[in-house]
Amino acid sequence: MTSILHLPSEVIISIFQYLTPRETLALIKRLKLHQHEFRIKMIINLMYQRLFNGKVMIVNEVPKDKLLGDTLLTVSSFEEIFKVDCYENHLFKDIRPNSIEFKFTRQANDYSTFIHNLYEFNQLLEARNCGSDLVTAYLDKTLQMTFYADANLIMVENPTSLSAIMIKVLINLATHPAMAHKFDLVAIKSTDIGNIYVSQWGQLFAKFGNLHELDLSDNMIRNYYDDACDVLTKFKFPRGLKKLTLNNNQLTTVSREFIKALPPSLEELLLSNNRISEVCPGIVPFRVRGHLPKLRLLDLSFNYAPGIDLRMFCTTTDLDIDLRETGISREIAVRAAQALGFTLA
Repeated sequence: MTSILHLPSEVIISIFQYLTPRETLALIKRLKLHQHEFRIKMIINLMYQRLFNGKVMIVNEVPKDKLLGDTLLTVSSFEEIFKVDCYENHLFKDIRPNSIEFKFTRQANDYSTFIHNLYEFNQLLEARNCGSDLVTAYLDKTLQMTFYADANLIMVENPTSLSAIMIKVLINLATHPAMAHKFDLVAIKSTDIGNIYVSQWGQLFAKFGNLHELDLSDNMIRNYYDDACDVLTKFKFPRGLKKLTLNNNQLTTVSREFIKALPPSLEELLLSNNRISEVCPGIVPFRVRGHLPKLRLLDLSFNYAPGIDLRMFCTTTDLDIDLRETGISREIAVRAAQALGFTLA
């Protein structure tokens, strides 16, 4: 096997990519029995590079189902790497990963552990633990990041506690100097954050300068709270945002001001299964594509809004609109699509 060392390191690592992470770890374990041999140690190093320079996943707990990552760590095991001095940990800290995915998914009947893991992660972001400088340096050299949290909130012990820690995490992600500009996806789902400080945390997303996709599904977000202003108009989005998902919330309207507040880069706007009864109401004619020139998918399905003025979707370029279960008859929708230039998704 040592004959492979005649090849360039990049070629060797690309060959090792054909091994799954599990197979790679198993082979490393076998080779360690002979790591006193210099050539064997070189191969082990290259195998670690294959694992550590790919996709690193940091999760709240090791899942039973398969996740697509090269290195899988919990928050505590990730922190441990920067506290414990050993050969493998040195390699991990020195090798730059292509991407890091932070993934927190609450398992059924496991609310307290999920909350604890989020608090651990928040402490990591606030750099309260030893080795924090090394953690920051590692995050700083990472190329790309994603954040995904799904609390699967149905009936839990203390939803306010969950919302509070989730907002703390969001604040720290948005203001972290080594991380905020590296996220291309942020997903926060089923957390009830729509019940507190919505107009405040809704302004944080503009700080994710390279964010392409934002998913805020199933968070009980409403248009109106104590004041008469549509809270969605207070949201701030990054200029390059391409996809915004607000499915399964409690929205009742899509205002013209909200459409105007969205970045012109937006390609997909998903609003399925809310309580939307009106879209861009007003006396003066309004054209959605005048403000969202790149929009190619608008999902309004499962909102009862039979009075929508479909003329606002008049377009000369491709635009798919999902009008299923909106109270608009299929016949009318087809005629409007043919006359106005959009297609039915």
